[in-house]
Amino acid sequence: MRLFVLFILVLALLVAFSLFPDVAGQVMRVEAFGWQFEAKQGAFVGALICLLFVFWLASRVFTALIAGPGYIWQTLKLGGRKRREERLKLGIAECINMQGDHGKRNLGKGKSLLPDWSHPLLTLISDKESFNPEMIEGEDGLHVALKARIGTDLMHKPALDIKNRKVLLQSWLREFPDSPLAQIREAEMAVEEEDWNQAAVSLERIWKRGFRSATSVKPLLATAWIHIAEKAGKQAGEYYRKALRLMPHQTDVVLAVGYYKQQTDGDLAVIQLWLDHLNAHDDMLVAKAAFEYMKADALSVFKRVEKAGAGTPALQWLRAQLAHQAGLEGLAEETMASLLAEHPRAEFWQTRGQWYRDQQQWQQAAAAFENACNG
Repeated sequence: MRLFVLFILVLALLVAFSLFPDVAGQVMRVEAFGWQFEAKQGAFVGALICLLFVFWLASRVFTALIAGPGYIWQTLKLGGRKRREERLKLGIAECINMQGDHGKRNLGKGKSLLPDWSHPLLTLISDKESFNPEMIEGEDGLHVALKARIGTDLMHKPALDIKNRKVLLQSWLREFPDSPLAQIREAEMAVEEEDWNQAAVSLERIWKRGFRSATSVKPLLATAWIHIAEKAGKQAGEYYRKALRLMPHQTDVVLAVGYYKQQTDGDLAVIQLWLDHLNAHDDMLVAKAAFEYMKADALSVFKRVEKAGAGTPALQWLRAQLAHQAGLEGLAEETMASLLAEHPRAEFWQTRGQWYRDQQQWQQAAAAFENACNG
């Protein structure tokens, strides 16, 4: 810091003497103890600066000679180390923030501060463009894990195919079998491949170990059990029940369990399951599936729906559709009018338009379909 201030002072004097050469050329006189000294101001200041520099240099050399050659080497080494540390820090910042060349140049200059085993990791982090997914025999475990983490990330560009990602994942798990992220990637890959048995095992494991929240795992796990149940034969009921207990409100689960109950428990079990669901959840997909299933016996089912109470808008829509199918036009019109007054949704207007169209009331049908388009 002191050298920097001195350098600025000298630079300021040089600029001043350059701008005002008359001042630099003026003669100054010094008299003391009978001695008389005359010199130009510019030359005197320059000589004084040189003298101070020589004095400083002599003191440093004298200190170094007393301390020995190790002091000189340590001083030079310390200055170089600080520069490399700054380079390394800047390179890591560029890599994190994806600035410039992503730290490739600065990490290369600063990596001498780190142990040799870390150099391939720095290269892999900073130079993803030359990423090579092939595993090399004898690679360090950390290098294998980092390469697999990058390669199995679907956001990695260019994305690797499922075969290469699977090889990377297996190598990762061999090195670090307890890695939470590797196990999460394993579950995601099993779902992607539709390997539902492996998906169920992996999803249960990452859920029980707390690697992923129940909110994110449960829907996928229920879907996996549904797919397993489709090929489980006599054990299908067990998987359907597990899926329903896990996600009793998930649409695909409720529909799949309903179709299974049709084969095993009969129509009443299906109707009761779907009506209970619609009484609590506004699920139009289940409502439409229920109508297609129940419309053959619309009148008797309508009576059961009437006993279920007001329910959700989806259940009211089902009630109106069943009444219309059973020829109970008065009840159908009343239910639909009430439904549209409270919930003027596009799909409800579309149903109303279809009724008008079936009755050949074209003007009213056009108005209803227009409301559906605007809704």
